[in-house]
Amino acid sequence: MAPWVADQADDATYTHALLGKLCAHILDHNKKVQESACSCFASLAEYAGPKLAQFAGPILDTLNAAFSKYVRPHLLVVALLPAHQPASMCTRYQAKNIFILYDALGTFCDSLGAEHLNKPVYISKVLAPLVARWNGLQDDDRQLCPLLECMASVVRALGPGFAAAAATVYTRCLRLLESNLVTIKAAEDAHESLGEGDSLRDFVVLSLDMLSAMCEGLGPHVAKLVAGSNVLALVHECMRVRRSGRTVVIAAPHHVCACRTPTSLCGKALAP
Repeated sequence: MAPWVADQADDATYTHALLGKLCAHILDHNKKVQESACSCFASLAEYAGPKLAQFAGPILDTLNAAFSKYVRPHLLVVALLPAHQPASMCTRYQAKNIFILYDALGTFCDSLGAEHLNKPVYISKVLAPLVARWNGLQDDDRQLCPLLECMASVVRALGPGFAAAAATVYTRCLRLLESNLVTIKAAEDAHESLGEGDSLRDFVVLSLDMLSAMCEGLGPHVAKLVAGSNVLALVHECMRVRRSGRTVVIAAPHHVCACRTPTSLCGKALAP
């Protein structure tokens, strides 16, 4: 029913009431209700798109609350909650539903785009929970994978608004690429089987996608990051690793094309 519901989004009264219910259920104490509400919201955001722009503040506050260790809604979100549901009823989001939250936020950002989201008040609301999660996870934590997917959508949507987090994210993606490529190549050279090979390749592919998204979203602003790094040499190495997976080989040249702002660097990095 999402397409039909999205068609009603021009009616602000109706949409406010609907979003109020969705926000309440996103912050529900029941895990299955949380999951269903997030999935429903993602579907609505996909079809309604910019029609939800006027509600961006309360929506982002709700998602921020859900991302926090324990859900504590912002006052703006409380305004959308039914009177019978106090904020104290909201309980912790567990791992599975955090992944669904990533999808909901990424879809919402994709649907609105930089035209509506690239504003200081929204940029901080979008980045705050993601940066907190980013800083709290180790490089070998599998929870980085859905976070990287979400952040790739966010940087494409925010564009230059992502600049505040760009250097930290860029540096870590290079580190993920380098460490995982070293492990994969060493195992392949020794003809050893990688028990966590798929996980390592996921980190490589998702790091490449994140770097490509930064190049697309930040545009010419990414040149300073590229110029001071070994990114193109690492991308070249991705294409040289044997049995590293077809997805890595596909992702790598896409990133090379996205990073070609400083063309002289490309020539140096990829020279035989």
